[in-house]
Amino acid sequence: MIETGGAESEYRAEPQHDTAGLEEETTQQPKRLRVEAIIASPPTKKCRATLKTLEEMTRLFPDQVQVDIYQLGRAWPRTPTMPCLLEFKSWRAPSVYVNGRPICKAEPPDPQQLEAAISEELARGPASWEN
Repeated sequence: MIETGGAESEYRAEPQHDTAGLEEETTQQPKRLRVEAIIASPPTKKCRATLKTLEEMTRLFPDQVQVDIYQLGRAWPRTPTMPCLLEFKSWRAPSVYVNGRPICKAEPPDPQQLEAAISEELARGPASWEN
């Protein structure tokens, strides 16, 4: 389950990786495509719908995508991709980025459009992905 914080929410934001032994992890695991989501804190109805769509994408693309959740007003679990970070001042919740490219802003993503964007980036291969 994708989790985000908020006392009233069923979701919680937690870092995906422990920092101890991070160098070993990165050498053992293949590179994953980054899917980033901007979510309100606490999550709104649209944000929860976005999280459910992202959860479905992790089922469709297991071991191929990494979902990073950035909650407005909270600490980030990791640094956003550069294209996503450049739009920081104009972030609106919910928004979704695939490999730093905006897919939707201020609304939940269309599942078919998001799946197509992920498939397109996976076809390009890890050499073209943002870190």
